[in-house]
Amino acid sequence: MTTSPIVERGPAAVRQEAGADSGADAPLSAAQRRVWLLEHLRPELVEYNMAQVFELSGPLDVEALDAALGLVVERHSILRSRVVQDAAGGPRLRVQPASVIRLQRTDLRYLAVGPAHEEAHRLSDADIRRPFDLATGPWMRARLTELPEQRHLFTVVVHHIAVDAASMQILWSELSQAYAAFLAGNRPELPALPIQFADYASRAARQLDSPEMAVEVDHWKRTLDGASATELRTDHPRPAVRGGAGARLSHVIDPEVTAGVRELSQRYRVTPFMVLFAAFAALVSRHSGSRDVTVGVPMSGRTLQETEGLIGFFVNTVLLRTDLGGNPTFADLLSRVRGTTLDAYEHQGVPFDLLVEELQPERDLSRNPLFQLMFNLVQEQTSLLRLPRVSVRPLPAEADTARFDVDVTVVTQGERMEMLVSYATELFEPETVARFAEHYRQILAQAVRRPDTPVADLDLLTPGEKRLLLSRWNDTERPQSARLLPELIDEQAARTPDAVAVQGPDGQEMSYAELVRRSAALASVLRAAGADRHAPVGVLVERSPDMVVALLAVLKAGAPYLPLEPTYPADRLAFMLEDSGARLVLGRPRLVAELGLDADVRVIDVGEPATTVAVPPRSPLRPDDLAYVIYTSGSTGRPKGVMVPHRGLVNFVQDLARTLELSGDDVVCAVTTMAFDISVLELFVPLCRGARVVVVDRQTASDGDALARTLSSSGATMLAATPATWHLLLLSGWSGGDLQAVSGGEAMSPRLAQELAPKVSRLWNVYGPTETTVYSTLHEVTGGGSGEPVSIGRPIANTRVHVVDDRMQLVPVGAVGELLIGGVGVVRGYAGRPGLTAERFVPDPFGSGERLYRTGDLARRRPDGTLEYIGREDTQVKIRGHRIELGEIEAVLQRHPAVARAAVITAGDGMDRRIVGYVSWRDQPDEAGLRAFLRDRLPQYMVPAALVGLEQMPLTPNGKVDRKQLPEPEPEASAEPVAPRDSLELQVTSICERVLGRSPVGVRDDFFASGGNSLTAFELVEAVRRQLGVSVPLSTFFRTPTIEGLCAALPDLSAVSERLLVPLAAASHESRPPLFLVHPHGGGVSSYMGLARELEGKVTLYGIEAVGYNTDAAPLRTVEEIADRYLSEIAGTGHEGPLLLGGWSFGGVVAYEMARRVERAGGRVGALVLLDSPVPGSADLVGDEDVLSRFGADAGLPSHELDALDDNEIIAALVRHSHQDGRLPDRIESTAVRRMVEVARANGVAAERYRPEAVIAADIHLLTVSEDHPTLKTPRVDPDAWRTLTRGRVSTVPVPGNHHDMVHPPHARELAQRITDIVRTCLGPADTAPSSADT
Repeated sequence: MTTSPIVERGPAAVRQEAGADSGADAPLSAAQRRVWLLEHLRPELVEYNMAQVFELSGPLDVEALDAALGLVVERHSILRSRVVQDAAGGPRLRVQPASVIRLQRTDLRYLAVGPAHEEAHRLSDADIRRPFDLATGPWMRARLTELPEQRHLFTVVVHHIAVDAASMQILWSELSQAYAAFLAGNRPELPALPIQFADYASRAARQLDSPEMAVEVDHWKRTLDGASATELRTDHPRPAVRGGAGARLSHVIDPEVTAGVRELSQRYRVTPFMVLFAAFAALVSRHSGSRDVTVGVPMSGRTLQETEGLIGFFVNTVLLRTDLGGNPTFADLLSRVRGTTLDAYEHQGVPFDLLVEELQPERDLSRNPLFQLMFNLVQEQTSLLRLPRVSVRPLPAEADTARFDVDVTVVTQGERMEMLVSYATELFEPETVARFAEHYRQILAQAVRRPDTPVADLDLLTPGEKRLLLSRWNDTERPQSARLLPELIDEQAARTPDAVAVQGPDGQEMSYAELVRRSAALASVLRAAGADRHAPVGVLVERSPDMVVALLAVLKAGAPYLPLEPTYPADRLAFMLEDSGARLVLGRPRLVAELGLDADVRVIDVGEPATTVAVPPRSPLRPDDLAYVIYTSGSTGRPKGVMVPHRGLVNFVQDLARTLELSGDDVVCAVTTMAFDISVLELFVPLCRGARVVVVDRQTASDGDALARTLSSSGATMLAATPATWHLLLLSGWSGGDLQAVSGGEAMSPRLAQELAPKVSRLWNVYGPTETTVYSTLHEVTGGGSGEPVSIGRPIANTRVHVVDDRMQLVPVGAVGELLIGGVGVVRGYAGRPGLTAERFVPDPFGSGERLYRTGDLARRRPDGTLEYIGREDTQVKIRGHRIELGEIEAVLQRHPAVARAAVITAGDGMDRRIVGYVSWRDQPDEAGLRAFLRDRLPQYMVPAALVGLEQMPLTPNGKVDRKQLPEPEPEASAEPVAPRDSLELQVTSICERVLGRSPVGVRDDFFASGGNSLTAFELVEAVRRQLGVSVPLSTFFRTPTIEGLCAALPDLSAVSERLLVPLAAASHESRPPLFLVHPHGGGVSSYMGLARELEGKVTLYGIEAVGYNTDAAPLRTVEEIADRYLSEIAGTGHEGPLLLGGWSFGGVVAYEMARRVERAGGRVGALVLLDSPVPGSADLVGDEDVLSRFGADAGLPSHELDALDDNEIIAALVRHSHQDGRLPDRIESTAVRRMVEVARANGVAAERYRPEAVIAADIHLLTVSEDHPTLKTPRVDPDAWRTLTRGRVSTVPVPGNHHDMVHPPHARELAQRITDIVRTCLGPADTAPSSADT
């Protein structure tokens, strides 16, 4: 598969097309450019080091080897190249002399054999693991270590940017020939190279913009439309940044299978690669569950005949997208693969990196773009290096790296095939990859034997794996109880009649004897009223000992109970009674009266003194009789009644009692509504073992502090609750105790496990749907948790669990599928819903003859047989091509220290669909910190677009997050870009817009969505380094590709902050003098960004920012001091010639004083450009409103709140509000805002004091507005007053807008044009004629 069709073209034609000059720097090829960028992203990685180590034995001629190596380096200039940057920061290839690469010799013959070999291998490993510096070069190093007994260790390491696998073969071949010639005293006669790699790269660069390439790119866009990178489920969470650590294993394919591959390829007129790849695609489909499989495949890229003998990086990656929909036979799949493969051959000329730029996938440093799985077929060369009279033995040379999640290479050597699997060790365990490789051998063997079999029916699992999945990990059989729950409780009462069975919220206690007596008496009343096994009896009782009595009484009467939660809406309770067919209700008349029941529903008061009624004895309870009917939410909004038999109930109760080791010494607090089946665990499990049940009222159960006090006062030894309740407890500061904690009903987050486990004696994570009787699996969490997903464990007694695909076939260990549950806990079905029952309760395809319940939950088996809950099938979403598990985002949100509880949903449809995160805070909200936390741990496309803070997470009565009650997120902000908010963002925005060649770019706009690519990202980071003198790793920008994120990541900015001159725009003609524009009253120049965008390319513009605005320096308090300091800053730029000065409002006054001082010193001011500036001394120059109050009002703080706060409180509120609405960058804190306020106040003082000492000679250009702001004060600008301050002309130029918005869009465009005209006028009539102005 790595070969490519050869096109015969002459070297002269190649050089002519390339326009190459052998002495000039050449462009990098697209593939080289990507590797170069990756090295900048992660310079410490060595995954692109290609190494080979040889053990040489015999009389080696070291000089001949050195000369041979030098000759090869001389022949192939790419080996001695390096990357330089052009003026724009772009990469270029520069060739160095051959002398930069020399054979490094190390003599260890003075050591004993063992230590010498050990040291030689240490040196070799160090060479392999040492990164290359692509900028300094060279890209190749070779070491020859001399060992005792005429032995040598020869290590050659070359960076992938210079070579590919075929190049390494050329290297060894030429090295062998040259050595043999030098050894014989001859000059090597190697064929002349018609071109160098630089010629090829230049030609390839020219082709990128050709019409033919555009057609090819369009083809790939159509081919990959809707595709997403296929991934295997990993053993460990994917880190936010790929680490690159890897390992490799090998499996030899059975000889008969190898022969079958070749026979099958001949029969179906396909290549062996196509057979091997089809089996791989089928395997990936089975492991991933995807019917649309996209895999990367390398092509040799040597399409020109002249490149056949050339060393260089030619290989290109193409994407093979395989459709496995419709469950084709393997023969049909082969036909599909043949078509896609030939199509890829035909269109292989598009560089993979160009395709990435065109498709613009979400940038994600945890993944490769477009594909995560690589497949290749190569033919092993029988001879790598041949040296006369020297034995050459290749040694393994691995740097323990992985470029992809999984990279499978099938190596053929004669009739032999071996499968080499490289994998990322941060994602996969060795056992997982070994199973994957074994499954490949298995499916390949099945495919060649039975090609007419549908791929989904090919045996994937080995017989041993099937035994594990079906039998060993489901070996849960235990003797089933002959007695049912009422009898078990009666027997316990007989053993401990005086022990307390139930304690109410008010402290009322009930003994076991009283519980049994009262329940038996009520049971006789119920039987007399007609209660039997054919209809449930409703139980409507508040949380009290009477509730337990009522439930047990219904069971003793031989009827199933129907729990009716008093806090539920009346119409829901009425529906449950009607739907279930219940004609009796046992409860409180006052509660029942609110329901408005039908006349034929009889109510029995649970609180009346009950005496046993003489009734005929009931027929004995049978295991298949119903114990209760419990209603759960339905997907249609209509609740569905789950009918639970006694058989499953008593199995659950007895097994949990055994597992939890409950006894009469235990105290169990019951906190859950009886309408949620966790109440079965809280009430009946302890009562079967003589423990005390403390019934906790609803108010206490929902108050962490109150519940903590109850646990302490009651002496509780066990509590079963949902994660929400455990979170409440922890938030209350509960210190824990000698308590067994059982968590169920929702997934336990790793954060909860880590916090809860140390505080309790034992922690259990339980899982199970109501349809399989409360809980079906459980897991004891030990060691406080590892931070990885918490297992849901193994099945309880007499329970079977299976993880299957959509064809009800077992999926391999580690693969994700739907969880099915079987065994005695499987319920009868849904009351009155035969269709739904048949849909969810299906025949067991694995031969038990019973039914399995389809949970709709996704899970997978871990290698130890335990289960990992993944999430609901309906919580997997696809946004902009990415499959996203919302639970993964929730888990990361939960890990932030400030977050108490989190939930994630999606909002919107189609391309407008976005992720919304909801959080309830532990204490103080920290949205900025949470966003940074998420960006460090999630790829950009998984970071919620909106975060909604809640005082409390809405919960259902069962204690689960009530997603239906989550508030609607705010509509997405308008597409209007966020303008720079301080000078740093201003400067970086200006740089960014120049790099992208477009404006405006908002500080929160995604760089790549705005037209950027990997190369322009590098140019941006480099431009920031050159202009600001600070660097940030390219990888950091990739993780947060916004101007805001880049500014937040910049290191020590003290030198930048001290600069008062801020470059804002650059003229395309260097001869035009710059305009220095002084800040307005506030001291910053970010308000000039809109104007700067309009001046870009026309006028060089510098903003002058106030002293102390960005640093702790004391602000200047006189206009004279300010002017002096600003002039010294300008002098530091080396500017010569007349100065162009200006300013907006107060800034114009400072500019005037600067002009006066320049002229007094003998200098010349070309012009003074004043933007609506009142004359010095004017009352309008500084308003009477306090600066801080004005800032607060601008941020939307109500005036009555401002009046009640001091300065520090206003600033804190201002920062908080400004962070929330985006007016301030997250990195700006209160101290920075305090500095801004002090600067503005100092400027006000300076303005009040200032009176000019003399007039100036320079012309004044007064740009004025005529509109008034609707609410803010508009200063009066008097041209006649300005005329008294200059001997030059005063030109009045009207511009649109009002005093407060004249520099902002849309008015900035005309203002910029007027300023441009003024600057051109200052150059004289030879350049341009001045525009007309009122004088």
